[in-house]
Amino acid sequence: MSSINHPHVKRIFPSVDLERDGTIKQTMVIETDIELDGTAPGYNEADFNDLVDKIARPLLSNSTIDRVTIRNPR
Repeated sequence: MSSINHPHVKRIFPSVDLERDGTIKQTMVIETDIELDGTAPGYNEADFNDLVDKIARPLLSNSTIDRVTIRNPR
């Protein structure tokens, strides 16, 4: 999963989320430079959808990752 080739992916790293019930979720955090707020002036739906499509394929084939967090650290 750490080899997603996309021009807007700037950094990928693992994280662990601990749920209230004690469940541990393996999370892959993906940092991007695209606007993620659909109401913001710089939001580009095509770029966002392309990024999600590139992430979804590896996620579906990787049984060790429970979820992905996409964030823009600005």
